[in-house]
Amino acid sequence: TYTVGPGASCSHTTLQAALNAAAANPGSDTVRIVRTATWTAQQVSTTTDQEVDIVGGYAACSSAAPDGKTTLSGAGGNARSVLSLRGNGIFRLRN
Repeated sequence: TYTVGPGASCSHTTLQAALNAAAANPGSDTVRIVRTATWTAQQVSTTTDQEVDIVGGYAACSSAAPDGKTTLSGAGGNARSVLSLRGNGIFRLRN
């Protein structure tokens, strides 16, 4: 499990870094994203044959369960896809 947010209890400060770590780690992974940060200019991509759950809505990286939703926005970016998920993996996006 990888956590994404600005806090010291988070394992990564960007979603891209967390997805890179998940792709490098064999087996299924969960990436948790805090809802309390602003996620603009997002242009995240990964290629993997693994199972990856991307779950937003956490108040903090140390939260046990999500209690809302996280918005990933491409505003301010280069007019590309916010998420580009490639490969033969199973991707689940929630909250």
